[in-house]
Amino acid sequence: LKRDFPQALRSISTVWLDRLARRPLPSAHDFVVDTLQASPDFHQSKLKAAGLHEAVLALLLSGSQKARNYALEYARAHATDLPQDRLADLLDTNSNEAKTFASQVLTARDPKELGLPMLGRLLSYGQTAGYAQKALMEAYDRSALSESFLSDMLYGTPGQRSFFGQFISNKYAATELPIENAAATGDRRTNR
Repeated sequence: LKRDFPQALRSISTVWLDRLARRPLPSAHDFVVDTLQASPDFHQSKLKAAGLHEAVLALLLSGSQKARNYALEYARAHATDLPQDRLADLLDTNSNEAKTFASQVLTARDPKELGLPMLGRLLSYGQTAGYAQKALMEAYDRSALSESFLSDMLYGTPGQRSFFGQFISNKYAATELPIENAAATGDRRTNR
């Protein structure tokens, strides 16, 4: 295309670039990045206004290393305000770069801003489990964590169960249980 149709490639529409960026084709993603980098009209600071913000963020999950690197560079400079749920979704991907970016942005935020449900979710990921556990232990007292939340942690992922055990050990006396049926879960603290 570059050799045979150079004139046509100079006037590519943003709609077409957006469509290409969302296709699961690493070679198409490389082409999008090459096109964006080659044109001053598509400088990273202009992509949001050009309607390409979401298209470039879609490249975070590209099969192309070049496209992922470009998207990460863009995201670090122009997308640190992504909603926390979207960042947490990046932690569920196979892209180590996307996971690292998401964990850096999320762990830089105030734990109270993230809230209990998000901190509970972050316990499930290796990149954020330590931050979430520390935040829950330090930023919230035991009355802030409802029985429902603790129950979700008890029956959740291994990281959530680990938090539950540490929280119970640190915040409750041996004779107290924060949820009614915790004895049925095999909590040995009641047998002391």
